[in-house]
Amino acid sequence: MKLHTTYIIEFSPIDLPQSDILADLNSKLPNAQMSTEMHLTEGLSKYFSDGLYIKNFPVPSGTKLTIETVQLTIFDGGFGTYQITANLPETVSSQVLVEITEALTDHLEQHIKLEPQIRKICEYFGNWFTDDEKDHNQANLMWAYSQTCVFDTAENFTRFCRDLGDEEYRTYEDCKVLCDPTATVLFFNKDDRIETALQLIKSVTLSTALAYNIQNRAIKLSRTILQDPKLEAKFSSIDKYVRLVNIMDQYLTEIYQDDLIANLNEVVFAKPLSLAFELSEVLQKGFKAVARLKEHIRTLENEITRRQQKRMNNILFVFTLLSIVSLVGGVISLYDFANQISPIVRMIIVFISFIISTAFVMYLLNKLSDSKLKRKR
Repeated sequence: MKLHTTYIIEFSPIDLPQSDILADLNSKLPNAQMSTEMHLTEGLSKYFSDGLYIKNFPVPSGTKLTIETVQLTIFDGGFGTYQITANLPETVSSQVLVEITEALTDHLEQHIKLEPQIRKICEYFGNWFTDDEKDHNQANLMWAYSQTCVFDTAENFTRFCRDLGDEEYRTYEDCKVLCDPTATVLFFNKDDRIETALQLIKSVTLSTALAYNIQNRAIKLSRTILQDPKLEAKFSSIDKYVRLVNIMDQYLTEIYQDDLIANLNEVVFAKPLSLAFELSEVLQKGFKAVARLKEHIRTLENEITRRQQKRMNNILFVFTLLSIVSLVGGVISLYDFANQISPIVRMIIVFISFIISTAFVMYLLNKLSDSKLKRKR
């Protein structure tokens, strides 16, 4: 039995695809090659038309698995898929599979932090959320992964489905399929569609990981905005908050529009896995989290505008006071050639003039406001 495990790695804060970043990165990774046939679901294939593919990526150290191949595909949005193919006994149980996956995940979390090529990828992507060009994020595993068991015999396929507690698998002319949250279980009479099935499973895993990541990031940023009363620290980065929200919303929309029924392969392999992962519910939660973050950012923008307006009003008040003092002083000088008015009297005149002019302006503003209300009624 072959176990195909797909992890999603985040190299930097998610970003929209760029036309030249993969080509530039390709020159820095000698083992990488550009691939324009990702075989993702139809929606993601249009959005991620190409990727940077490394077929023989270094195997994680310390694992007890008999690993056959490791493949890394880098997308220009700041993330990639990490696929491990290993050989397991045909009689493996679901409990043993869970233990193997947990150990593999722990090893991989450490491996991607030390792997030189992954570090180079992270440094190249950088961190657009900061102004430091040398700053970059450390690679992290995203919140969703998938494991696919491809059995050699129909008997062991049925046994493993029974072991999972789910015997409601689907039978087609050339294969049997069970999509369970624990694992996707496959048996093929022919090998023609194995690669297609694995690519579609990778695509659904990528969509689920992105949806989870966006939901978690939006909630975390909302909490940060609420907990930090020092708004001045965010004045310079408010445009980056806005851009990040727009990127999150765009990704969720792209994934949500991908109905996973574009062809028979998507209906057989992708749609059932999305139901097992509850992708639709995760997307809805992601939309709500991003909408909440939008509200917090809008409140933040309004507060920034209010403070700027208050600061501007104070400046205008000072200039108005100086203008009134200058005007009244000029009038007094016009009639007081002999300079007989004492400084105290001059100050009183200026103060009274300021009060009268302020009251007059307030009266006009109130009248104007009342007239507008009457027109609306």
